[in-house]
Amino acid sequence: MYIIKNAWRNVCRNLGKNILLGIIAFVIGLSCCLALSIRQAANQQRKEGLDALNITASIGVDRMSVMKQGRQENEEVQNIDPKEMLNQISSLSLDELETYAKAESVKVFYYTKSLSINGEGLEPIESSISNDRPQGMGKGMDMNQSDFTVIGYSSHDFVNGNATISEGTVFDEDSKDECIISEELATYNNLKLQDQIKLVNPDNEKDVHTFTITGFYTSNATGMEMGRMMSDPANQIYTSVTSLDAIVTASKEASSDSAMVATVNGTYVFEDLEQYGAFEAQAQALGLSEEYTVSSQDVTQYEQSLQPLVSLSEYATIFLIVILIIGGCILAVLHMYHIRERKYEIGVLAAIGMNKKKISMQFICEIFVVTMVSMLIGSGIGA
Repeated sequence: MYIIKNAWRNVCRNLGKNILLGIIAFVIGLSCCLALSIRQAANQQRKEGLDALNITASIGVDRMSVMKQGRQENEEVQNIDPKEMLNQISSLSLDELETYAKAESVKVFYYTKSLSINGEGLEPIESSISNDRPQGMGKGMDMNQSDFTVIGYSSHDFVNGNATISEGTVFDEDSKDECIISEELATYNNLKLQDQIKLVNPDNEKDVHTFTITGFYTSNATGMEMGRMMSDPANQIYTSVTSLDAIVTASKEASSDSAMVATVNGTYVFEDLEQYGAFEAQAQALGLSEEYTVSSQDVTQYEQSLQPLVSLSEYATIFLIVILIIGGCILAVLHMYHIRERKYEIGVLAAIGMNKKKISMQFICEIFVVTMVSMLIGSGIGA
């Protein structure tokens, strides 16, 4: 009890020095609390965002893996063309995509079929993205020679991701002549709901298909995505897989030499990030080759959007470490000088019978009272 009372008297007696120590401890407590709060906010925001995110993924060719494997198998062959390696990898068929959809982690599976087509009396929207070719790319090398891209969906789940219906209704999944087009394309061609448009095979002008417009959509694609498409997303026409299959079938019947071929893409929907992470291993157990990889544009874009917050969290961690090191060094030095100035007091305490342990306990009590009170105040304000 004497040690505690004497420690309190010394705190009040050396008020100026203890206030200085208290200010330093207050700053340390406040800074630590703010840094930890920023870290916690970043982690919580990432978790809540991923929990609320509608995670979709697709299976594509792992290009780097294919090229590395090709070089290892042909070490003696020089100047191996990477394009030849990639061309040897065939795209997945619809049956294969549906097989991998049987994985336990998959919540919903839907697929799309797409093909390039022209319009009869329907003008495409010309954009700077589609007009500007990379240097060295001639007209014959243009990646998108047709005016429009018709995309057939097996379900209406795409509305939540790629587009939003702004007017009218979505096409009937079982229909063979209904479609929705972008608001921009409708305005550009002065089209209304229930109007009909004619789509023409680029290689056979006699192969014409008529569609009725049931709705207009607005695209959710960003500028970065538009750059990857190499064409304006407003020129995309959405319909059902049934309609697109009818186009392909009619095209084959009209002329097998100029028949249009559709490209198949599968989309897998997951409940959460954990299910998405488990999907690739489950798909490989179902027969997916290591030449393919699972990727999610939703997760990638969300992680990129969180990058400023993650950077701030990293800076806060560095700031926390620096504050702890500098603040700890300053407190240690101040206490060292403070104790050296009290040599006479230590001698008196030793002379009246106090051992080293009790004298140390008294100094510890003084330090504890000043620093703990200050850090609690600082942490409370920071919180």
